[in-house]
Amino acid sequence: MPLRRSSASLSGSAAPSPCVGPPPWARRPRRRRPPPPPAACAHRRLPHAPPVVGAAARVGPPPPTSTSGVRVNKAFKDKYSRREADGLVDAGRVAINGVRAYAGDRLHPGDTVTLDGVAVGWERLAAPVVVVPPPTDAGDGGDGGGDGDGAAAAAAAAAVAGGVGDTTRFTYLKLHKPVDVVTTTASSTPNNIIRCLREAGHAGRDRVFPVGRLDEATSGVILLTSDGTLVNAALGGGARTDKVYLVRTDAVVTDAHVADLRAGVVIKTVAQYARGRAPLAAPTRPCGVERASPPPGASGDGGGGPSAACWLRMTLQEGRNRQIRKMLGAVGGYTVRAIHRVSFMGIGLGGVEAPGSYAPLDEREMGVVRE
Repeated sequence: MPLRRSSASLSGSAAPSPCVGPPPWARRPRRRRPPPPPAACAHRRLPHAPPVVGAAARVGPPPPTSTSGVRVNKAFKDKYSRREADGLVDAGRVAINGVRAYAGDRLHPGDTVTLDGVAVGWERLAAPVVVVPPPTDAGDGGDGGGDGDGAAAAAAAAAVAGGVGDTTRFTYLKLHKPVDVVTTTASSTPNNIIRCLREAGHAGRDRVFPVGRLDEATSGVILLTSDGTLVNAALGGGARTDKVYLVRTDAVVTDAHVADLRAGVVIKTVAQYARGRAPLAAPTRPCGVERASPPPGASGDGGGGPSAACWLRMTLQEGRNRQIRKMLGAVGGYTVRAIHRVSFMGIGLGGVEAPGSYAPLDEREMGVVRE
């Protein structure tokens, strides 16, 4: 297609020559130099970071990443969340053995951690610990002698191999969760479970969190602890933890539907994957289902005087979202009126019969935790 000539060129006057090359919108952007790798600049002090009180600046890059020890942010888990602890480290307020700490640094027994120059007792919270089992009786006719220190060391090594933690360093509580209490530690939720625990009189120094969760409309026993290993042991993928519930329905569940519940029901839930969440339709695991009587002072009755025939006792070994409600809805369109958990990991409501009350775990219950 011929180019149009300007009026200036038609009149014979000289016109400025156009720019040579592609138009500005077609030009390639200038290539910028890539930033240096994090390891090359990790030793530099951030311009906005305040100086660490009594700490020396690290010379050179940080040491290579190691999988031994524990991350430095775990030294503050009794008062700060993980994100808040990372912010303290990034702000230059944390030092390890007098040297400023950086994200990814790891702690080992004997290290001294300071926050704004104040020492932090981190080993009780974050250091890998072991439990030494009580000494066993000697064989028939034995005198029980021998090297006690060597036996304790061998027991400690066996405990490390088995992944057992020292339960004396942590807090273990059980709470009778009332209806309308949300199983969250977020202070932005007015009726969170930590507030319920404090209103019951708990004033411990450890930062506890619930083991699993119960729906807002569900009551019953729930454990709270400062020991993260208990959460992994009770709720891990390979865990087969018994959870016993008393369930009230709007109608009597037939025998055929009870058999269907025991065998497993296909329900749809939301599964959590590494790349996000996605709906999942899968059968539930076989579970125990039997008819039961209502619990004393059961909540969620709606003032209607529940019939004993409308209550079931269900023992599950999984905890999919709103699983009981979906199971009963799938087999016969039943509506769940109330759910009350009476046992978790073999730990019941003994000593916390009143809703909203709590108690430390007794020796028998601590034996269940150690298993």
